[in-house]
Amino acid sequence: MPKLVSDDIFKVAESCDLCIIFGHIGFNEMNLKWKEFCKRHPKLSCHNPFENFQNQYIEWSKGRWIVFIPEEKNHGMQTSILEKALKNAFIWAHQKNLNKIATNGIANTDHGRNKLNNRLSDNERAAWLYEYACLHECSYNFEITLASLNDVFIRG
Repeated sequence: MPKLVSDDIFKVAESCDLCIIFGHIGFNEMNLKWKEFCKRHPKLSCHNPFENFQNQYIEWSKGRWIVFIPEEKNHGMQTSILEKALKNAFIWAHQKNLNKIATNGIANTDHGRNKLNNRLSDNERAAWLYEYACLHECSYNFEITLASLNDVFIRG
């Protein structure tokens, strides 16, 4: 079963073989966490990893890999695109004999001004990510961590 945490994905990256990071760098919390991470790991230093390293597997430390997958429309990603991105990353990790995988996932594209609908959408996406991770942990013998700065993966 996947490990679910409310934590900084960059901190989680330091203890896994492959970290799949979705999103964007802007006026957001990920920007702050990215800057902190770059101070500790100057090899990755750049303003925006979603532009500079988009969809590239980078070995940032011996045996530790990271890939940045940029958001799609409305700061999210359609499920079919997310599934394809995760499938490709999991196949790549399996071919490299990596087994400790982490991701922050990404919201769906249906967010709007209604907070209740947004929360329901986030809960559905978190449940989908959990089920997808469960399936692939078994298929590939992975240990998967789902991490988010908020409580989306751990709330009841």
